[in-house]
Amino acid sequence: MLTWLDIRDFVIVDRVTLEFDAGLTVITGETGAGKSIVVDALALLMGGRADAGVIRHGAGQTEMQATFEINKQHAAYNWLIEHELEQNQECMLRRVIRSNKPSRAFINGRACTLQQLKQLGSLLMDIHSQHEHQSLLQRPAQRQLLDTFAKQIDKVECLSAISHELTQKITHLTKIEKNAGERQSQTELLRHELAEFARLAPAENEFAALAEKNTRLSHAEDLITGVTQTLNDLYDSDTGSVSGRLRASEITLQKMSSFDADLKESVTLVRDAAVQVEEASSQLRAKLDQYDIDPQELEAARERMSALHAAARKHHTEPEQLLDVVQRLETELGALDGNEERVDGLKQEIKALESQYDALAKTISEARATAAKKLSGCITKELGNLGMAACRFEIQLEPVALLPRPRYGAEIVEFTVSTNPGQPFSALSKTASGGELSRISLAIQVVCAGATAQTSQIFDEVDVGVGGAVAEVVGQKLGSLARSRQILCITHLPQVAAYGGQHLRVVKLAADSVAVEIEQVEQSKRIEEIARMLGGIKITKQTLAHAKEMIIRSQDAACTMPPL
Repeated sequence: MLTWLDIRDFVIVDRVTLEFDAGLTVITGETGAGKSIVVDALALLMGGRADAGVIRHGAGQTEMQATFEINKQHAAYNWLIEHELEQNQECMLRRVIRSNKPSRAFINGRACTLQQLKQLGSLLMDIHSQHEHQSLLQRPAQRQLLDTFAKQIDKVECLSAISHELTQKITHLTKIEKNAGERQSQTELLRHELAEFARLAPAENEFAALAEKNTRLSHAEDLITGVTQTLNDLYDSDTGSVSGRLRASEITLQKMSSFDADLKESVTLVRDAAVQVEEASSQLRAKLDQYDIDPQELEAARERMSALHAAARKHHTEPEQLLDVVQRLETELGALDGNEERVDGLKQEIKALESQYDALAKTISEARATAAKKLSGCITKELGNLGMAACRFEIQLEPVALLPRPRYGAEIVEFTVSTNPGQPFSALSKTASGGELSRISLAIQVVCAGATAQTSQIFDEVDVGVGGAVAEVVGQKLGSLARSRQILCITHLPQVAAYGGQHLRVVKLAADSVAVEIEQVEQSKRIEEIARMLGGIKITKQTLAHAKEMIIRSQDAACTMPPL
């Protein structure tokens, strides 16, 4: 519920601060006084489009703020929770429109986007005025209202979820099938490359071993010469090998140790050295036996290394990493081979989802058709009560193609009207008369009271073109509607104004520049304001008496009328 509104430097308003009550608030004033300023300011707060033209002449910016009271069951409260903008059970909207800078918007003191402001605003208030502010002119709102009336909201949400999942799976399947030719080519290439690797059969650490073998075989002559010479120097020389000299030195030191015991340690070290030389000589003899100058073996090693190098270059890697390449290729081939199973699985899942969708969509379509017929009749009847007896209202359901499955069902919901006998039905959004449109909106709200999410609604020009008994019926309907929600109504009819629980009056001031003020009309002054609306310039005793009677009659009716 709207509880407070503050408007600054807006069009011809310097500053206006208003507090609002529950129930029906009527806004009156002379023709041309600017009664729609409140509506226009609230429309901007709800995320409407704006330009610098709304800024009061001489001011740099315009600013409007509003406070709404919401309970935890309200859709707006859930929206605030979802966007982490909640602040107890109160919601404050603020918008600043500047002449030379982008406009700014705030929810509960925190900056937000215009889209967020519009989303939240659509849950807080519905404005029945100019076409761009009326949610009932939009097909999504029409569909949602019909579905709510038909008690199909939960089913439609379920259908939407199925449609979303179905779209994702179809897109995935299409992508897989679209790439089927490429996948086949890729599969054949992978199998060919793996076959090449199977013939090559690279082994773990093979390339390092081949490199070592190649080095050894390439230098076989040098190895034989060097090892033979070393072996001769260490052990085999007849003219003083290292081994022979060490043994002679050991014998000499052994004798000398009998004269000096400290030499025994040196004896041990020399003996150990002799043993080491003998072991080294044994190893060198064994290696020498292995060395063989074999050109064929060397050529085979070099050819194998060349083959491994070629495979590595082809796959942009090093010879040591060829087994990793094999593993990667096998993984890729396995993934491609599994696509056929995935395709079959996806097709089965899609078929199951399509069956679920079709069954649920059929149930929703049948419920919509029944509800549309009933709702159309009720709204047409209500339009007769509002002085539009010639007007017929019809909800048309236009079938749509089921490929792909539409998110919200198998038909488009369209509100249509025929305002005169013989005139064809046309979309509600194309209705020319603002007054007719407002009364049609009122009739819809009266019939569908409780079906809309908003707890605050504004009706502008709802009484254009009516008078007398019909005007009083409009007042009664608004009064009944206000029993279950907050209603703001801009009116020039005393029959409607008499039903207001709260009364605001717009007054145009003529000084150096045009300006307006909005004042609260106290109960003691309401008779005078109703009389002014009845009698024009000159207010007589009879006019005042009539005004008093109208207020009393409306109060009596308010006590007996049921809430809608």
